[in-house]
Amino acid sequence: MRWTKNPVKRFQLAQPTALLLALISAIALDCSSVFAAPVIGTQPDSLSTNVGSAATFSVAATGTGTVTYQWQFNGTAIPGGTNATYTVTSPTVADVGAYKAVVSDVTGSTISLLAILTIKPSIPATIFDITTYGAVAGTNSAGTPIDNASAVQAAINAANAAGGGVVRVPAATLPFVCGRLTLLSNVKLQVESGAILQPLPYGLYPLGSGRYDDWLTASGAHDIEIGGLGTIDGNGQAWWDAFNANQNMPHRPYLIKLSNCTTLYVHDVTLHNSPMFHLVPSACTNVTIDQVTITASGTNPKNTDAIDPSGSNILIENSTLAVGDDNVAVKPQNIFCHNIVIVHCTIGTGHGISVGGQTNDGLDDMLVAHCSMTGTDNGLRLKADASQGGMVRNIYYLDIRMTNVVYPIVFYSYYREIGNPGNTGTTGTISPTTYNATPPDSLTSSTISYWKNITIDGLTAIGASGSSIIWGLPLANPTNAFISGVRLNNVSINNGSGGFSHISLYNVYDVQLSGTNHIASFTTYNALALILQPQNQTMGAGGGASFTVQTVGTSGVAPVSNPAFQWYREGIALTNGTQSDGTVIIGATTATLNLYVVKPGAAGQYTLMVSNSLDAYNTITKVLVGRSAPLLTLSQPAALVVTQSFTSWAAAAGLSGPDAAATADPDADGIVNYVEYALGLSPTTSDAGALPKLTQENGQMVFRFTQPNYVISTSYVVQSSTNLLNPNWTPATTTIESVTATTQTLKTTLPSDLPALFVRLLITSP
Repeated sequence: MRWTKNPVKRFQLAQPTALLLALISAIALDCSSVFAAPVIGTQPDSLSTNVGSAATFSVAATGTGTVTYQWQFNGTAIPGGTNATYTVTSPTVADVGAYKAVVSDVTGSTISLLAILTIKPSIPATIFDITTYGAVAGTNSAGTPIDNASAVQAAINAANAAGGGVVRVPAATLPFVCGRLTLLSNVKLQVESGAILQPLPYGLYPLGSGRYDDWLTASGAHDIEIGGLGTIDGNGQAWWDAFNANQNMPHRPYLIKLSNCTTLYVHDVTLHNSPMFHLVPSACTNVTIDQVTITASGTNPKNTDAIDPSGSNILIENSTLAVGDDNVAVKPQNIFCHNIVIVHCTIGTGHGISVGGQTNDGLDDMLVAHCSMTGTDNGLRLKADASQGGMVRNIYYLDIRMTNVVYPIVFYSYYREIGNPGNTGTTGTISPTTYNATPPDSLTSSTISYWKNITIDGLTAIGASGSSIIWGLPLANPTNAFISGVRLNNVSINNGSGGFSHISLYNVYDVQLSGTNHIASFTTYNALALILQPQNQTMGAGGGASFTVQTVGTSGVAPVSNPAFQWYREGIALTNGTQSDGTVIIGATTATLNLYVVKPGAAGQYTLMVSNSLDAYNTITKVLVGRSAPLLTLSQPAALVVTQSFTSWAAAAGLSGPDAAATADPDADGIVNYVEYALGLSPTTSDAGALPKLTQENGQMVFRFTQPNYVISTSYVVQSSTNLLNPNWTPATTTIESVTATTQTLKTTLPSDLPALFVRLLITSP
């Protein structure tokens, strides 16, 4: 092809005269990903920075052809955020929130996982040492702890009045003990290494109105920081002993409760042995918790949760949490919660990373990633019931490692009613039939628990001595009350005895497994799950292909022997029999789809719709009604690529004898058979006008050509030169521009500012 620069800009197509057999380079077709959306290999990390300090989010992705990026902030596209990285150059509190990248190519789009930006407080460095205000460590002459509350509070007040500052708790041999404290805006509480700050012990701690008020609190404040490498010790053993002796005692104090606050930073500090919850940022926004160690000792110190956050834009990272109850319990009880990230945390004894047990106001968008758990009772836990529930959705667990966690997965809507697996409360062994027939709470209330779109991507559990559960509530509207949209990808649960654990599914649908999973079995009741996905296939024309799935879940009040199946190709429902191209289909409405005498036209994307009629709760009779709630589940897509040798292609076109040779031109259009094969043209119809063209687009020269997916053992190389008499042919970079079910279009961009440009396409046969 030749382009001559002149006022009329002329495009001239040279006729090919021979089949070039010298292999210059090759462009490989990755059939396994032809129909897949872009794959994000590196997800963006959440970031915490200071006001004015740049923060850069990055994503790495692979795709088909040109990959494009569009960053979003709180779901809205960011103007100019169209690169693999996005930098907030001078962030302020207004930039706090959720960042995601939409990665696109010709096959579709993939949205990255949640990454949030939090901003640390800007607090003046002026020191307000508590000893300057009269604080004294230790006890008085009678051995009674000295109450330093007035001195510490005076230092806090002075720092706040000065416009902000650092309240310093210096190292001391004995702890500084004090009564209740109130943190104020623009104050950092710095408990230095070697320092211990303690609340008054049980017996001296004042009783409020019907309960013990929380110890270190703030309300409606902003720009609060707690750090310093020291320890805040709740002195909790006496409190736990009193509670174990009388569980009706007044409510025990939380160690730290920060309510309705903005811009909190808790870091590099140890919280130890709280009377009850340790750290509660309640209804707060812009919260960073980093490098915090929270521990509670004693025999089963009930309700000694480590961190119980609620609100929005909360980042918990690099922390070690080992307590007697929930290690983390996100609490969407009195405020809608969203944009919560828990990452790179080490979890020890406790009840795991939880949402609930009250979810009344709902939660949306939470990521738990790269966390390890050892000796924890529960691992990943979602808990609510029909009296304290709300909508919880879009939770993603990534790369979770567990050792000797008894119950790795505990998703259930029976909190307080039936209990945990292995601890089923006063009702005894779980009986879904009994529960569904006579529920302890109304299933018609506005406080039903909903769980939707829950993904576990990469879970390895070793030594799981108990089973895992996914238990939803029955209801006439299954898209709400059932647990739905659960995805288990690369999940392995080892029971510690050389085998694998199992999962029970009750009142749950659209559960899908993918990747490599090691789960022994499933116990189902009123459930529908797809535990084996159809797989991509590449095959030669004329052969046979098979796609298959495996489902579990056919039990209920009125058992269904088998769900209904319907296979689709490129969104079109398939039927059995010989298709228009000669491909034979058997099993279009079964779990296994078989294709015989497969033609290139059968290539494309295959999906399976699985439907079932599960039981629903009747609000009049108060019992389950068999098979009254229709449900649909769509499998992951699987690609079929059909290859065809040149010989079989020629035979299928009706060529024989000399006309079937690679260099023959039976239709006399100047294009030899092998080039027709390689470009998807017809050897019996003139195709001179269909050859690739060199065009000018947006100030550049563009050469594109189409490669059929059926072509095998063939390479395509685009070369260019500026001199045709003495050419120096240089390979040009070629990218995949678009993909269809049967072809891909490749594109080469060349400069347009040359006096002359010659382009040729080398097609190399085996």
